[in-house]
Amino acid sequence: MCRKCQGIWLEAGELKTWSS
Repeated sequence: MCRKCQGIWLEAGELKTWSS
């Protein structure tokens, strides 16, 4: 998980995927 990408996923609502 890249923190930079995490910000993008947060807006995309895909944080659940990365969190898992």
